Amino acid sequence: MANQVLEIPQSFPPGSFKGRIALITGGSSGIGLSTTQTLLSLDCNVVIGDLSPPPSSLSDVASKSGAKLTFQKCNVADYSSLLALFKHSKSHFGAYPSLVFANAGIAERGKLFTFDSPETDPSIEVEPDYSVIDIDLKAVVSTVRIGMWGIKQNSDEGAGPDVGKDASIVITASMAGYAGQGGLPVYNAAKHGCIGLVRSMRFLAPAQGVYVSCVAPAITMTPLISSSLPYVPGSQSIIQASVEKAFVSAGVPMNTPQHVANAVVYLMAEGSKASGKGILCQGGQYADLERGINASRDAWMSAMHARMYRSGNKTKESKGAAKL
Repeated sequence: MANQVLEIPQSFPPGSFKGRIALITGGSSGIGLSTTQTLLSLDCNVVIGDLSPPPSSLSDVASKSGAKLTFQKCNVADYSSLLALFKHSKSHFGAYPSLVFANAGIAERGKLFTFDSPETDPSIEVEPDYSVIDIDLKAVVSTVRIGMWGIKQNSDEGAGPDVGKDASIVITASMAGYAGQGGLPVYNAAKHGCIGLVRSMRFLAPAQGVYVSCVAPAITMTPLISSSLPYVPGSQSIIQASVEKAFVSAGVPMNTPQHVANAVVYLMAEGSKASGKGILCQGGQYADLERGINASRDAWMSAMHARMYRSGNKTKESKGAAKL
């Protein structure tokens, strides 16, 4: 496979997104919060949807740049709540967002495939907790769907500052969606699904002026990490700090939320050139995985099957796909 290491800027020209509208799910903490801060600093108006409000410090970031920030409580697993979030953008800013970051997510829930301890393992008679599928995959599909609908409304009505500009939808996938990790089978499945969605939308979305891509973070110190550990009231920050220290001591390459946020903003800035991209973020370094996978298709699929795949994939939608 050709070297697909990618250089991503760690800062962007002031006013890069001046007057544009972005919507971020899970924007009150972690990667979503860092992305919100970065976009606000670049004069982009932002709609945050989350279960909890963002820190008050975000208002200071917005006031310095002149951007506007609005928050609405949103449960992304509830379709009507998600749709209401997009409609809030319309009522607040006069248009739907043309920059969407489908970021909200949760960690693995329970042990679905172990049956060693009847006292602690879930009963086979009871349907298990599938909320990780509902939030990490189903809600992402809904976010992309509503996002594309809103972008079309803008175009049909000639509404908002983004008409005529490339619309971008970025999904938070995971390195676990490319290389499965032990102990997280359902989370892995959900993130593989996110990557499959990006691959399909490369063929479908460009015809509507929408370009879908994803970031695939490796271990990133966010509340998601500590949320997967046993809960102790008032101790989340302590747990997160101790986990981070343990990872660093073990030599595990770590991202900061800002490392991933920079990749998200880069994809949004790339517009049509970002279509179908999947950017691995690991230890603050980046690689364009989808480009590498596509370039090496003859090797992993076999030259014969790759030829058959290409000859059988000449549909109308395929002809409109962006080249990786």
